Amino acid sequence: MEQLSIYLFESKSIQAYLSRTGKLRHMINASDRLDALIGPDRNGLIYQSLSAAGLDPETDSNLLASQKAGYEVAEDNGRIVFFRYLGGSLSCYALGKTGYEKLLRFRSALTLSVNACLPGLQFSDAFVSREISGKDEFYSLLGDAYEQLAADNNRPTMLLPLATACTASAPATGEAAVRSQNKSVMKIDRDSQDRVMESLKANYKDIKLSLYEKYLMHRGETDQDLMHLAERLNDIFVRYVNLTESDDSPEPEGDIALIHMDGNSVGATLIKLRDILKKGSVDRPKYVKVMLEISAILGDSTRNAVVTAVSRLLKKNESLLKFRPLVLGGDDVTLLIQPEYAADFCVEFAREFKTETEKNLKGSQLIRTYLKDKTSGKSLLTSLTSSGGILFQKKKHPYATSVKLVEGLAEIAKNRFQVPPESKDGGIFVPPSVVAFVRLTESSGEDIKTILERLRSFRQPASEAVFHTGSRNGFITCNNSGESLDEIPLDEITLEGLVSAVRDQKGGPVITRFRRMLSEISRGRLADAERLFSQADTMDTAFKKSPVVSLLIKKALREEGNCKNPWYTQTDDGMETVINDILVLDHYINGDDSADGRDESDGAASEKEA
Repeated sequence: MEQLSIYLFESKSIQAYLSRTGKLRHMINASDRLDALIGPDRNGLIYQSLSAAGLDPETDSNLLASQKAGYEVAEDNGRIVFFRYLGGSLSCYALGKTGYEKLLRFRSALTLSVNACLPGLQFSDAFVSREISGKDEFYSLLGDAYEQLAADNNRPTMLLPLATACTASAPATGEAAVRSQNKSVMKIDRDSQDRVMESLKANYKDIKLSLYEKYLMHRGETDQDLMHLAERLNDIFVRYVNLTESDDSPEPEGDIALIHMDGNSVGATLIKLRDILKKGSVDRPKYVKVMLEISAILGDSTRNAVVTAVSRLLKKNESLLKFRPLVLGGDDVTLLIQPEYAADFCVEFAREFKTETEKNLKGSQLIRTYLKDKTSGKSLLTSLTSSGGILFQKKKHPYATSVKLVEGLAEIAKNRFQVPPESKDGGIFVPPSVVAFVRLTESSGEDIKTILERLRSFRQPASEAVFHTGSRNGFITCNNSGESLDEIPLDEITLEGLVSAVRDQKGGPVITRFRRMLSEISRGRLADAERLFSQADTMDTAFKKSPVVSLLIKKALREEGNCKNPWYTQTDDGMETVINDILVLDHYINGDDSADGRDESDGAASEKEA
């Protein structure tokens, strides 16, 4: 018999925390601090919290040792063993009475550090401990820890009313008295608080360019060159958004794109992996190595995909790219970027994320060993994909609302492909990458689905049907990622195909005609929109061969018998086209300033255009 203690920590609502004030300056400052939240390095809060709790991160934990090649798990009595740190989450355990006390001190230090460095950030944590014997009891205790974490996650926050004078005070300190049955726990907690507050004063550093450097690393420059490039990019972005130290500065003009990308099936993969290891009665050391490896694969793949995507965009443009990293942790990526390159970034990132995960999963002996079908010997997971959203908006819009909307777009994209019934008990279903986007020209407190319905759905009085002028579930990108769907339909419009068609079109009369068609649809005059399309088709033989018209026809012709009006499709609840999506991308990619009147604020073109 041995005492085993397990501690789980999970931050909540990181995106909402970033934008809680709605101010861009505060958002950027919060992003720098969040970057240090979870990570196996000396600048991370794990390392700092271990030190603040009076522990030696190198001898009292495996934090740094686990990053070295050929690492073997050492379960010394009292040593804290970390087996997962992904994004804003961490998991660890310790053996024996000494391990229990060290882990309790670390918990107190970490939660206090988070409150001190990231005031207001919501998080959940779970601490369980008991005597166990055998491998199965480890998984049983781990299951209890996850149940406790889920319960803590779902427990509503208690807000106490403003109190009157305390009815009882501690005689030694004068603080409000709280009765506790476990004096040793209270003492550990109090000692840890004192250590943490003293340690944080000396050790905490505000690293303003750390995220930039992570988005740019591996480009071949020296550390000094990398720092200079990060400084230049930061200076360019600060001028781009008119960022100043004062909240009273004039609001910036122009648009910006907020991107949020998140891995598909990552949670399902971790749960599946845990179940497989449990069924195989894999011992703790092997479990630790597998979970550390999957965490490293996700972290490395995400970082390398971001670096490659940014590097390619910088090479394409003569001037330096205007962007600001906000989040890079686990499989999450959030950034602000100039609108004309937002779709390009998503395409490049999605492709590289799949490539990186495929390479890393294939190269991992541990993953190949445990994530495979026992009958066929085939891997249950060959790669992962990432889906997300792009919110095109005014720079002066409040970012608290923006973050919620872009997360909603990402959720729409991730839910486009539902898990097929046959995959629930078999392999891990990984859908293709999907990206949804929308343009807002006015700030709105509505949820994203309501906004999409308002901006892109128009009832046609003649038929009482609803015409949807833009995609409601996003566009597939990284079109070679659909192995689990057998084959992506040949007539499916991909994001890269849409971007390419808009870029090749270069605006012109076809785009102008699309604006007029959109204007007619928004006024309930579908017949007039059909007439505009037919006129162009009749008068100009090259009309249907133009890039964006060819794209519309390709999409529409999957519905047999719809050749009369080949630029939209029949759906269960009306009709649908992607004209609105084409016009949004054209506005940014081709920089047509005359398009101010065809914003998605009301779905209509200006009277001058119509």
